[in-house]
Amino acid sequence: MAATVASINTEIKKVLIVLSHPEPGSFNHAMTNTAKTQFESQGCEVKVSDLHAMKWDPVTDRRNVTTVKDETYFQQGNEEMHAVKEDGFNAEIKAEMDKLMWCDLLIFQFPINWFSVPAMLKSWVDKVFASGFAYGGGKWYDTGAMKGKKAAVCMTTGAPGFMYEWDSIQGDLHTVLFHINHGMFWFCGFQPLEPFVAYGAGHNQEARVKYLEDYTNWCKNINSCEQLRYLGTKDVRMGPTPTGPRPQNARMQAAADAMMKAWETGNGEEYKKHLSSDIRMVIPQYGLDVTGFDAIWGVRQSMGADPLNPHETSNHTFPAHDTVTCYCEVKKDGAVVQKSNCTFKFDTGTYLKCVQYNQVNL
Repeated sequence: MAATVASINTEIKKVLIVLSHPEPGSFNHAMTNTAKTQFESQGCEVKVSDLHAMKWDPVTDRRNVTTVKDETYFQQGNEEMHAVKEDGFNAEIKAEMDKLMWCDLLIFQFPINWFSVPAMLKSWVDKVFASGFAYGGGKWYDTGAMKGKKAAVCMTTGAPGFMYEWDSIQGDLHTVLFHINHGMFWFCGFQPLEPFVAYGAGHNQEARVKYLEDYTNWCKNINSCEQLRYLGTKDVRMGPTPTGPRPQNARMQAAADAMMKAWETGNGEEYKKHLSSDIRMVIPQYGLDVTGFDAIWGVRQSMGADPLNPHETSNHTFPAHDTVTCYCEVKKDGAVVQKSNCTFKFDTGTYLKCVQYNQVNL
């Protein structure tokens, strides 16, 4: 999760499932069959790339392409861009590219391996998300080549669900999957959807039955599935050095200046005037989901600090987190009109200070 981009409401009619599991009797195969059956029952076309059944070649080298840009030195990105111009990808990769262009929804179906996708699926991304085809030339994130398409992680884990919570040993699930949802899907322009995860399904037959029922409903309601929210190219600083407030952030900058003045003078009541019950803030690292006045001060209260005294430090330290990121929504007449993400820093482990604020006006 992060600050929002504009919603993409394209109705899904064509689904590509990329499956990475070597065992046909696996639960990942069962999930794939369930999805295919349900999507087809609601009028969708479905294609499945079963990488192991296809005997997908995971090795990346000159065999990826039939053209040659530089015969003396293999630089994959350059060769891919040249192959895009000359229609020079090998038949295996070209077929997957065609499927990718065809689909409205891309699903990665896999068992999580070392907090990521299996090697076979990673190689599929390495080859099919080629430079000049899936990204590049100024096309990335909200301007990506796959803009208008949706994508989702559907996976199984060996560990139970509580181990992927913000305060548990594996860490927050969205943090674990960030490099996929943001670094693969959103980077190429796909709108990532909330993932479907079957936690520890391999250890409990009853759980498997329930997960397949839940997955059927997930597929059935795919057009209303929650979308993950990330910043776009117009919402963040793109250059190496700051150049002042961006135009779209001018009003927020003025409000922030007034709030910081109140903060610096220790005037908590004045600071409070800038807030309303329409503000909601989520800080996943500490399990906080609060609204209004508590949205800003709730984290300080949880740290043992006086929420009306900006200069009082807390009596708790958090050595596990040098910085904390939170997500904020602002409503007007019941509708969300603004989303933002903030990064707070703990000075000496106790003093909470906002160091970065990115905002999107809807």
